[in-house]
Amino acid sequence: MTRNLAVFAFAALASAQTGTLDVAMLGYTADSAGAVRPIRGIPASATLGAPIETGLHGVAVRAAYALGIDDSGAAILITAAGRRPLGIAGATGVFLSTRGTAAAIWRASNSTADILTGLPDAPAVVRSIPLNAAPNAVALSDDGASVAVLERSTSGVDTVSWIAGSATPAVVHRSRRIQSIAMLDGAVLVAEPRAVKLVSASFGPQTVVDGVDGVLSAAASADGARVVVGMSSGKIEIIDRAAGLRRTLDCGCTPNALAPLRGNAVFRLNEPGADPLWLLEADSAEPRLLFVAAPAGGVQ
Repeated sequence: MTRNLAVFAFAALASAQTGTLDVAMLGYTADSAGAVRPIRGIPASATLGAPIETGLHGVAVRAAYALGIDDSGAAILITAAGRRPLGIAGATGVFLSTRGTAAAIWRASNSTADILTGLPDAPAVVRSIPLNAAPNAVALSDDGASVAVLERSTSGVDTVSWIAGSATPAVVHRSRRIQSIAMLDGAVLVAEPRAVKLVSASFGPQTVVDGVDGVLSAAASADGARVVVGMSSGKIEIIDRAAGLRRTLDCGCTPNALAPLRGNAVFRLNEPGADPLWLLEADSAEPRLLFVAAPAGGVQ
């Protein structure tokens, strides 16, 4: 009883402070209209806050910040301290590393991806990478040194290219359809419609999970020990890499986000909107699906 009362009190406090940022933060999310909202509390007692920024597009989020583009094409960093322009103009795409300490900002006007490190406290552009075409996705290491680029082709064959340091891009994987890419252990985690593979320039593709249907996305825990796969059926596959164990949960949602939140293996599964917002806490022997309480009146 005491524990339940404590959880209730915490949730009530978080709900009462939707206009502030002084409650424990799990991370951020953004809706289709470009409204950035904080997710406050702990996984088992989380609440979705009111918008703290609106009008952004191409928003990418991590536990400590959101990064998006305003109507002028300026890259904007949103943290608990407020709004901060990064001094990058003409931005058209934003991509973040797993822990969020590095980012790639695509600028179509000069066909380059600016690589930033030191996020969120001391962001700085460390180099710019020329690309032949706009990337559909970019995965990069947390130090910004290694970059993987996904390009979807109208011919039906997608490619993943690897860029280490100042080297030119080298194609490391081709598939008829690639759903998402993420960085893991110095290699690229590639989600295909029926499989997830770990691809390296040195050892090629290794299968992480196979024989599944409707893969939407794949991500790894911060320590790399677990891989999480979201499927169109609403099922979530959690693979313990060391033990080789697989657990399956069903969120009853479309788990196409798999956005890391605060914690080693806490993910936001979907976007805010008409459907409930769900989290996955996968850093335990018994993974949990958890509901995020919406503000009064729902998400507008």
